[in-house]
Amino acid sequence: MSEVVKQLTYWAACRVGEMVASGLLDAHDGAAVITEAATRAGLPRLEAERTAWSGTRRTAGPHA
Repeated sequence: MSEVVKQLTYWAACRVGEMVASGLLDAHDGAAVITEAATRAGLPRLEAERTAWSGTRRTAGPHA
């Protein structure tokens, strides 16, 4: 199950990155929300943070 949670976390973080790139959301706020959701779904905190930032940076470009 944690692999599915990690994949969904990354997907959601990529969507956050798109919002960051568009100027709709701050990268730190978006990554924090994704991290919190992932930990509540069962990912360890450090893994959740790394995955959230990885996806956010991938699509936000220089805005993250």
